[in-house]
Amino acid sequence: MAFTNLATSLTSAISGLNATQAAINATAHNIVNANTEGYVRKEQEQDSRIIAGRGAGVDIGQVQRITDEFLTAEVRRQASITGKSLAIETYFGRTQDAFSDPAAGNDIGNRIGSLAAAIEAFANDHETLATAQNVLSNAAESARTIENLANRVQILRSEANRDVAAMVESINADLVLIDDLNDEIARVFKTGQQNPDLLDKRDLALRQLSEKIEIDTYYQDNGSLAVYTVGGEALVDATARVLYYSAAGEITPDAYLTPLSIFRPDQIDTDTGEPIDPNAGVEMVSGGIRARLTPELLGDATPDADQQIVSRFGGGRLQGLIEMRDEHFPDLTDQLHELAEALRFGLNEASNDTVAWPLASSLSGTRTDLSDFAGATRSGTTTIAVIDSADGSTLNAFQIDIGAVTDETDLITQINTGLGALGTASIGTDGQLEITLADTSHGVAIAEGDSSITLTDAAGRDRDYGFSHYFGLNDIYVNDGPFPTDLSVRSDLMADPAKLGTAKLDVTNPPLVATVGGPGDNRGAKALAEAINANQTMIARGKLPQRNVDVSSYAAEIVAVTATEARRFEDQVETDLALAEAINFKADSVTSVNLDEELASLMELQQAYSVSARLITSIDEMFDELINALR
Repeated sequence: MAFTNLATSLTSAISGLNATQAAINATAHNIVNANTEGYVRKEQEQDSRIIAGRGAGVDIGQVQRITDEFLTAEVRRQASITGKSLAIETYFGRTQDAFSDPAAGNDIGNRIGSLAAAIEAFANDHETLATAQNVLSNAAESARTIENLANRVQILRSEANRDVAAMVESINADLVLIDDLNDEIARVFKTGQQNPDLLDKRDLALRQLSEKIEIDTYYQDNGSLAVYTVGGEALVDATARVLYYSAAGEITPDAYLTPLSIFRPDQIDTDTGEPIDPNAGVEMVSGGIRARLTPELLGDATPDADQQIVSRFGGGRLQGLIEMRDEHFPDLTDQLHELAEALRFGLNEASNDTVAWPLASSLSGTRTDLSDFAGATRSGTTTIAVIDSADGSTLNAFQIDIGAVTDETDLITQINTGLGALGTASIGTDGQLEITLADTSHGVAIAEGDSSITLTDAAGRDRDYGFSHYFGLNDIYVNDGPFPTDLSVRSDLMADPAKLGTAKLDVTNPPLVATVGGPGDNRGAKALAEAINANQTMIARGKLPQRNVDVSSYAAEIVAVTATEARRFEDQVETDLALAEAINFKADSVTSVNLDEELASLMELQQAYSVSARLITSIDEMFDELINALR
């Protein structure tokens, strides 16, 4: 009986020694991994051993990770929120760099303000060639600034698009890593054991993935973890899915962007990396042009669903990049297009109702597509006069009833009839209207009168043009590219500033009398000054609502709204980072290693180990005494 009791005591002591040793190992592992990223504190489980209803020592259990699943999920969720705001804030900062600092005086609002000041100086001193040259220099610089800004915005959009593709590749790498860890964890799980360090690595991979894309997770029976998008699309279950996106190089405002889809590995060609059937995947970001369709896109013949980009992702850097690419940058491009169109329309409208001194003996329009002339709403009368440039006398004047003209061919006939032997009108090889006088010492002058040619643009907005304005016979700005921001000053005007209009053609009727103001007439120059400061109807573009405003103020509003949005996201990032730090701190208070606590625990375990060892020694001595007593 004594032998049995001593044997039981020895077994208990040995089990205590083993349990303490296991706990020491877990504590030591905590200490050496205190600075390992993603490491979670471990505790050695142990339980009292019961045999035949009596205590028989201690059983060693599994090494347990000390975690809080709710806090872990909150950490991932906040990582997605912060990742999105960081991506947006980064690109807004780069946009701010492109637009420069308004306080430095070189932003687009100040640039157009300088143009307005130059035109005002020209109106007050129109006979000095230098003032005309200053107007044209400022006009050209304003156009270049707008075009450069539009190009820069498009470059940033292209960079965001490439970053989307790079983020997709990074997400795919994370999914493969999580799937590999799942496989290792499942293999260990089959043995009835677990490897807590593998779980740490998987949690770290999930956290890194959460910064890029918002996810949901679900535990499976074999210990692995299924990963889904917030919309419920599988990213990792039995295997890792593949996100596929084909990014173009530089993209234009009207470029079609391909979809971003999720595919199973067997749906991807292993040789090319391309989907075997592009339509077989789950579309997460639709193909299209942009996220918010403009009035122009809403009104065209293409179905809206084929043009609008819709993302099914929630938070994360990927979604932030998509929003910059498909919402913020297109909106900003719209505003620059609206600005360029308003600047061109306003100054060209005023310039086409002016005449330069000396008068030009030929006029060539800038509009090359006259197909909408016949069907346009037309009314009113314009006056064309031939002036002797030597003395300013009127050689001939006639009027054309724009509403009574059937088409552009009929118009040419009527102009030729009015000019008689003094000149000819024709449609040039590029499709523009040309008026050429027979004698280069004569000049042609046009008064718009009440002529009106109303066109509805692609945005559904009605634009009223006078006769000369419609054909562009005396434009300042020309559009030399596919987009409104492709703007430049007419080349012959830049070469000869004296061609900038200063005077007006005076018309009375009946009887028809047309006289042109001479070199002292500055009414045309004043009309330019009024035009640059006149309000125009700007339709809603991005964050800017529809309103009546002058171009300089509209340009300043573009800069101000962009700066406001940049500051808003700076504040948002600060808020998100602060919240993430608070949640991480709370989670770390549960999972991280506290060296002071671990060292204190180690000392306690060391003492327990010593006690167990002494107990074994004592029991061994008792065995010796018992054996000697029986001899």
